[in-house]
Amino acid sequence: MSEQTVKITGPIEPNIHRTPRWENLWYNNTIRTVELKEIEIEYMDGSKETLKGSDIRYGEIPKPAGCYVATAVYGSYDCPQVWTLRRFRDDTLAGTWYGRAFIRAYYAVSPTLVRRFGETGWFQRLWRGPLDRLVDRLRSQGVEDTPYRDRDW
Repeated sequence: MSEQTVKITGPIEPNIHRTPRWENLWYNNTIRTVELKEIEIEYMDGSKETLKGSDIRYGEIPKPAGCYVATAVYGSYDCPQVWTLRRFRDDTLAGTWYGRAFIRAYYAVSPTLVRRFGETGWFQRLWRGPLDRLVDRLRSQGVEDTPYRDRDW
């Protein structure tokens, strides 16, 4: 049993799925169920609302996916920059042996880095510039930044 707190900062548009750092809460792929006990919503006008029990509607729990550093830097796994990087990973890197080797090495190291340093300003500043440049270059090469669903491997 574990208890975790997740903070999502808005504004959040209706029907937009945002899960910043959600995939970084647990590193155990055997977890199949998450029980939400309480959701506190603070609106931009300062008012608050708390949802409990049957007021909470459940959806699909995202599977552990990756892009840990980019998610830490951009604040969400589902944002245009991370969609671009995920497409590059799936459509380009995964197509070569050295790309797959890079992906394996990245996923061996990045969860620990993000767990330890992902919320620190220096870590985010360190990676923001290189990631922004890579995303800009990928977009200029035609990699889309529209909503993306990861490939099942």
